[in-house]
Amino acid sequence: MTDVLTLVDLPVAALLSLADGDVDGAAQAVGLRVPAELLGEFVPWGIFAERRALPGAEGWTIQLAVEDGVVVGHGGFHEPPDDEGVVELGYTVVPRARGRGVATAVVGLLLERARAAEQVRTVRGCTAPANLASQAVLRHHGFVLVGDAMDEVDGLELVHELRVG
Repeated sequence: MTDVLTLVDLPVAALLSLADGDVDGAAQAVGLRVPAELLGEFVPWGIFAERRALPGAEGWTIQLAVEDGVVVGHGGFHEPPDDEGVVELGYTVVPRARGRGVATAVVGLLLERARAAEQVRTVRGCTAPANLASQAVLRHHGFVLVGDAMDEVDGLELVHELRVG
């Protein structure tokens, strides 16, 4: 299990650097070494930069998962709560940090954020049907499978939800 894990907001400059594939620029902007593995999957870093620039967006965009001063992944919400009080979370753990409870801890921190927000009623998490590890993380936190959906980028996803408010 992970020792000390925190979520660190990414400034707009770091998000723009990641959108350009520049991990060194992101590292300089955030003050932490950013592993290149974070660029190995599709993440709309530029869109997160636009959202992060909006007032009140802190904590509702993508954040770095930092364990004892080392970036081990990212986690966050796709966007602030919608009109029905739904937020969708997402997370990634770099390969060298997997299997130690990091994803479970990241989701726990994201749920703390969601529960603290009066407007959030439901947290959603979507997984690929073959991603049994992520499904187990969500079940661990009480999420239930409510259906499936077709994502234009990721294809078929299983939709899990947790009522928090």
